[in-house]
Amino acid sequence: MGAAEGTASITILDAMGRIAMPATSTGLRADEKRAFTLDLSSLSNGTYLVRVEQAGHVSVSRLLVAR
Repeated sequence: MGAAEGTASITILDAMGRIAMPATSTGLRADEKRAFTLDLSSLSNGTYLVRVEQAGHVSVSRLLVAR
């Protein structure tokens, strides 16, 4: 699944690489920086990967959910 040109797509993956939260389109353009909030209440405690795809570029970061 690719992000539309000019918008960012965020997908949360579990430790096995399975989609834990489907892609969310941010509407964020490549020349913008801003904060946004994701509702992670449906995720269990654990380590996840946050995959951000924008304009053909992909970035992956680790996310720890602990309540």
